Amino acid sequence: MPSAIRSILPAPSLALALMACVFLPSARAQAPPLLRQFSVGRGSAPTYLALDHGGNLYVSEQADRVELYSPTGTLLSSVGGQGSSPGQFNQPSGIGVDPAGNLYVADVGNHRIQKFSAVGTFLAQWGSAGSGPGQFGAYISLAVDASGIVYVIDPYNMRIQRFQADGTYLGQFDGSGHFQDIKDIAFDAAGNGYVPDVGSHCIHVLAPDGTYLRSWCAGFYDPGFLENPYQVGLDASGNLYAPDFASEVKAFSSGGAFLSAWTEPNGLNGAFNPLGVAIDAHGEVFVSDWNNGVISVFGQIPTAAVPLSWGKLKALYR
Repeated sequence: MPSAIRSILPAPSLALALMACVFLPSARAQAPPLLRQFSVGRGSAPTYLALDHGGNLYVSEQADRVELYSPTGTLLSSVGGQGSSPGQFNQPSGIGVDPAGNLYVADVGNHRIQKFSAVGTFLAQWGSAGSGPGQFGAYISLAVDASGIVYVIDPYNMRIQRFQADGTYLGQFDGSGHFQDIKDIAFDAAGNGYVPDVGSHCIHVLAPDGTYLRSWCAGFYDPGFLENPYQVGLDASGNLYAPDFASEVKAFSSGGAFLSAWTEPNGLNGAFNPLGVAIDAHGEVFVSDWNNGVISVFGQIPTAAVPLSWGKLKALYR
């Protein structure tokens, strides 16, 4: 299983926690169809995903490389290899693509971010171990927004740092104390950020300037409960997809209402451990299966949904 660092914060009062959460009705739609699957990683487990502007899929892999695949699974190119030299990785995790097509890779073991051109040429790197600006803790990930700003998720230091494309430090978000063990950030059309948190089992919502807005925190017995959400993605309608490493992919409306949950229907070689997700311009949902070394591509969630019950939102305290 991917490494996870669980941070413990002082518990906020129940009243404040309930004010921070939004109670939303749940609805369930049918699971989307499985369109196709293809093997990746050449025997290595796939983790985080990102799409380039041509619809091709970058896959971060535990074999210390990032590979680019066509939408149907043809291997197009690869960067990396184990090590600490420029262009090498020691446990790559989160990846992202900027408007110019450049690839950014969170290089966990080397405490740095690396930048590559669209054809795989190494361009730049920044970062070191620590807790200061431009420094990173023991586990990091990243995402890139529509304007090309690079967001580095730094759970050990309970923050998200922002950088220009050349590595210039711009500032950080701390989630107003709500972050525990954050793993990713994804953005809607308005620039709001959605942050999965393995520690609190929540999705935190941030305004474009980083202001904390609210959290989606389903109760343990609620169908929308997220045990281990590592990466999230949004479709053109604002629906959020969260692979839950425990065994399912879960989908929520733009307002946080639970829509659907599904597993991989074919069984393959064992348990379904979805970790990474990316949604293309056609609404196809690419999901990495860490256990089986495959990418499963699902269609859109059927639009018809029937009411279930009021979602039980967990207050942010233990």
